[in-house]
Amino acid sequence: MARKSQFHLPNPTTGAQEIHHFETELAQITDMTSFAQTFNKKSDAASMRSHIGAAANINATNTAAGLMPAADKAKADAVVHSAEAHNGIFRGKDLTSYFNSGQMSTDIANSKFDDIYIGDFITKTINLPAITYTDKAGTEKTQAAQTFANAKFYIAGINSRLKAGDGSGTTVNHVVLISANALQRNVSMNPTNDTTGGYIGSDMWRIHMPNWSAAIKAAFGESHVVKYRDWMSNAINATAPSGAGSGWVGASNGWAWADVEVNIPNEQMIYGGRTFGSGHDCGSFSMQLPLFAHKQYIGGDDRSWFWLRAVASASAFAHADGYGYANAVGASYATAAGGIRPVFLLR
Repeated sequence: MARKSQFHLPNPTTGAQEIHHFETELAQITDMTSFAQTFNKKSDAASMRSHIGAAANINATNTAAGLMPAADKAKADAVVHSAEAHNGIFRGKDLTSYFNSGQMSTDIANSKFDDIYIGDFITKTINLPAITYTDKAGTEKTQAAQTFANAKFYIAGINSRLKAGDGSGTTVNHVVLISANALQRNVSMNPTNDTTGGYIGSDMWRIHMPNWSAAIKAAFGESHVVKYRDWMSNAINATAPSGAGSGWVGASNGWAWADVEVNIPNEQMIYGGRTFGSGHDCGSFSMQLPLFAHKQYIGGDDRSWFWLRAVASASAFAHADGYGYANAVGASYATAAGGIRPVFLLR
């Protein structure tokens, strides 16, 4: 049987020599309290503390509770659990019960993001109301009600629009939610296959976004959906070179501020920069959402494509393709493979 190595140290109180074993001492360290007890009974503990105490803030009192004083721990926690820090971590936890309890909204309001990370999600059943409207071509249409059962909405960013927007900007703490997939499908930007009037002039903004605002507020609670200000294109030059590059003609050349509750994303929110659109299509939501910085694949979970609000030409709007690449297509395009992926701010 192997013999344990041993050493002698004087008892710090009586001065009597005591036998200690390295293996026994180390085996007893299982947490910060046992570390403190082992550390403090060494004869040279005071000397060690004097050398490292300034840096580690170790003393006979706080080593029993932990290496960091409470005030310093609070400061460290504030950094570790800040919106900025949690924007850098993808987790993927179901927060539905947390939100439904009301605690999530309370914590967001108090800047307490300890249990909120990118990729976490909330599921809700969305009931999109039936509507009758006159489209851009002057045709009266009726859209039947639709139900999206247990739709998943990802946390795509935390406080991503804080202070952004005209006037005083967005002043409330929030998270950005985006549906995991395209929800409403077989829906075009314009039936006329043109981009006249920019995004603000499209049926997507005039007709479908107000309907989605009503549906999202009914599902999540009107008081939880943050209204904010953003600018969007409202005019185009049909003969100007497109931001899409050679061979593409037509670009937005005007913009206006508008109140927003629910919208479709712009290119910057998905890719971090523009690909087909111009600067007028960027608006004040000009950063990539952290969700898409973490996920290499930008399509929906089911590989659905979704509309973006950038004007690509005199006849086309941008969209994020289901295969994961940037694309653009005629404004009247509509298929069952994709459509609207709503995005909004939740508090």
